[in-house]
Amino acid sequence: RYPGINGIGVIHQVQPSELDAYLARQRVLRPEFNVHPFAERDIYQPITFIEPVEINAEAVGLDMMHETNRMTSLAKARDTGIAQITGPIVLVQDEEGTSGFLFFAPYYLSQEIDTIEDRQDNFAGAVYAPFIVHKLIEGVLGQDRRNVQIRLIDGTTVIYDEFSPEHADFDSRPLGTKSIDIDIHGRHWIVDVRAGLNFRAANPRSESVIILIVGVVINLALFFVFFLLTRANRRGLRFSQTATAAL
Repeated sequence: RYPGINGIGVIHQVQPSELDAYLARQRVLRPEFNVHPFAERDIYQPITFIEPVEINAEAVGLDMMHETNRMTSLAKARDTGIAQITGPIVLVQDEEGTSGFLFFAPYYLSQEIDTIEDRQDNFAGAVYAPFIVHKLIEGVLGQDRRNVQIRLIDGTTVIYDEFSPEHADFDSRPLGTKSIDIDIHGRHWIVDVRAGLNFRAANPRSESVIILIVGVVINLALFFVFFLLTRANRRGLRFSQTATAAL
């Protein structure tokens, strides 16, 4: 469903008064489990579980309340009951430090929820997934499946960019460009697309010239047919007029 996904996990909401008991439960199987970066807060929202844990170990115990993008998007998911993604962030498990984002799907202690207050009072946490943008692009739109280059913009931030002379498919005079607006889980993305060298190779200029010549020939043929039909119509009208006068 989501090529390029870096994992899937669970975030629990923990009250300060419950933090010690929560940590004790988690440390039964994971003695080193801790909430980080730790600070005195009104609420804690740590990543409790994630799979695969090997490539996401740095995220275990990470508190969503420590950073604005994470905190804001999770609060929006909580208040709306609708899945949300964060703005651009760098994932703690991404050693390359490239752009990424988190996906939050909220869940609640009760199904009897009608208002924002109900959602806030019954919020238990979220199922979440981390995405590294370049892995997402490779999984969804790998170079082997397209002949164009892509630039992805979240708001005003470029989170993925192939529009560079260093890119192997870069064409300084692209045969075509297009910009696509996408509203996705609470964020507005702009996907800029431009034809690359592979596109040019797959659409050689000789084919364009042939298509142009054939189009001109067809137009001339149609013009000639219309001319003959018009002349025949005029001859028919003259004949009918002559026949009418004779009668």
